[in-house]
Amino acid sequence: MIFARKKKPQQVQQENSYVFTAPVPTKASQRHHVNQNRKVEEQRRKAKSMDRLLKWTRPILYLALAAVAAALPVLSYRVILAAMATPHFTLKHIEVKGLTFMEQDDFLQQMGIVAGAHIMGLSPRDLSKQIAGLDWVRSVDVRRKLPDSLEIRLVEKQPVAVLAAGDLYLLDSLGQPYSRLTTGEVPALPVVSVEGIENLDARTLEGVSPDNLLVEAAAIVTEYSALPLAAAFPVEEVNVDPVDGFRIWTAQGQVSFLMGHGPFAQKWERLDLILRDLAKRGAQVKSVSFDISGDPDRTVVTAGGLDTPGKRKPTLGPEMRQEFLP
Repeated sequence: MIFARKKKPQQVQQENSYVFTAPVPTKASQRHHVNQNRKVEEQRRKAKSMDRLLKWTRPILYLALAAVAAALPVLSYRVILAAMATPHFTLKHIEVKGLTFMEQDDFLQQMGIVAGAHIMGLSPRDLSKQIAGLDWVRSVDVRRKLPDSLEIRLVEKQPVAVLAAGDLYLLDSLGQPYSRLTTGEVPALPVVSVEGIENLDARTLEGVSPDNLLVEAAAIVTEYSALPLAAAFPVEEVNVDPVDGFRIWTAQGQVSFLMGHGPFAQKWERLDLILRDLAKRGAQVKSVSFDISGDPDRTVVTAGGLDTPGKRKPTLGPEMRQEFLP
């Protein structure tokens, strides 16, 4: 019997076809894979242990933080007390800028600011509020400069006139009365008197509206004092009448300018021309009146007496300017 040997079928590699075979793992790669699995398992065990630890320690941690937070104010207070107890924080230098209303020593005494006090015990906010309550102060800025200095910057109200309303008050550039004058010399400022408010008290005066006649009276004093004619006819008093308007008294009450109501820019120019013309003629002016009978173009000039004999003389005579007695 004859056996024929079978031939293996030839493997035909088709064009553009590839055969991939998985690499056979080596012992080194197997050890690396086992080590990686162990590391991952170890990390998982540690994470679980940490979670269990935090579960029991988290409340304790919260309690500790709460205790520290509660102790901080006490510790801060003790630190402040310790700082105040040292001479390093003793007030030694006090600088007050913009103060002209009174002497600095009197001002500091009135405010209760004493050199040698602990500077940490001085509150700039409280001092600013206290100083701003003074009726002659417009604004204030208080700064504490450690370790031993205090700086106070003041902006005072600027008086432009004295308001005669029962008592005498200073009148600032905004037309607000302040600082009643009870004793002492009356400052050398023009006087403002308003018909109908001679008996008002300070509280009523402080509550006047911004559009009150006092505002315009203060503006008239400021504008007139800046005119060239004010050198020859300095303003002594501005009398305010709600009907007739504003009357300026000058030359010790012997000359008056009835300006009526505003605006006043053109009236100042006309008044200057009138006074120049009278000076050329050698005439002595007694009064100039604008807005006669409500006519803004009508001006009456007199040289032989006051145009309105019924009008009173200025409120403050020379004797009252020496010293005001309530």
